[in-house]
Amino acid sequence: MHSLRRSLISATSRNFATSPCSRSVRGGASRRYKSTTSADARQLAEEVSNATPLPTRPQLKRLFLRAAIPMVGFGFMDQSVMLHAGNAIDCTLGVSFGLSTLTAAAFGQFF
Repeated sequence: MHSLRRSLISATSRNFATSPCSRSVRGGASRRYKSTTSADARQLAEEVSNATPLPTRPQLKRLFLRAAIPMVGFGFMDQSVMLHAGNAIDCTLGVSFGLSTLTAAAFGQFF
């Protein structure tokens, strides 16, 4: 178990910039990829978070309204369609096969 752990650690700590693997890009040229370390990733994340300002309260309110209004509209339309479809299924299949209202609603959800 310890030898497997050591081999995995040594395999992941190699510098892949000198690996013979390359990837072809447009035009037939090849480009080598260098692996990033966790320190590089942390530094990049800090630079991005420092460069991007936090949104203000009015910006967040506008974002909320822009996202909420279409969802409320979709909810009303969806419920309207489901009520009409459920009523139609209840009046046709429910009466024909003697289904309860909840079973007809389940059929409406399924179909």
